[in-house]
Amino acid sequence: MAPDQYERNVEIVPGSNQRVEYAIRLPGDGEVPVWLPLDAKFPMEDYDRLLDASQRGDVDAVEIAARAIEAVIRGSARAICEKHIHSPHSTDFAVLFLPTEGLFAEVVRRPGLIDALQREWHIMVAGPTTLLSLLVSLRVGFRSLAIQKHSNEVWKVLAAVKTEFWEIRRHPRQGQQKAPRDAEGHRCGGWASASGNGSQIAGRRGTAGRRGGRCARTRWA
Repeated sequence: MAPDQYERNVEIVPGSNQRVEYAIRLPGDGEVPVWLPLDAKFPMEDYDRLLDASQRGDVDAVEIAARAIEAVIRGSARAICEKHIHSPHSTDFAVLFLPTEGLFAEVVRRPGLIDALQREWHIMVAGPTTLLSLLVSLRVGFRSLAIQKHSNEVWKVLAAVKTEFWEIRRHPRQGQQKAPRDAEGHRCGGWASASGNGSQIAGRRGTAGRRGGRCARTRWA
């Protein structure tokens, strides 16, 4: 993601002195962003015990370690919710990142745990692959917002060009009026040809349209 789309150690609620490891900046109301909290947890000791028990084939020890991991994840989810989910400063959910696919698989394997975290604490659990998918989706969303913003600017340029086009068409018709002439057939002094004015206006309008087009292309690039 672009550097301006996320920040580290973000204080979601100003003055709370509660900081989350990472937060993704989402468009908010005006200049104030809405943060998507993203916190990482890794119960290393419990996970190591689970792996060791699994290698030894100790079913009881595996279950004990798995329950310990579940307790840590539940406690972490509750803490993240209480500290960092505060509308309108944040989204109504946060992401709990588990840095290994194995740990993520163990958490997903626990019956009803994922649903409970979402229902009770508004926490979405993500492993490395899941987090990557989330970030890709957010990038697509950011690009869509940028395209919408730029398309509005392009439509403004096109609307201006359309207005100038009708101005150009109106002036040459005025230039078709006959200029008054004196007895010898010469144009009277001081008469300014409307068609000449129309050509000058057309030149100015065309320059403005090309300049607007260059600006639009620069914004889209």
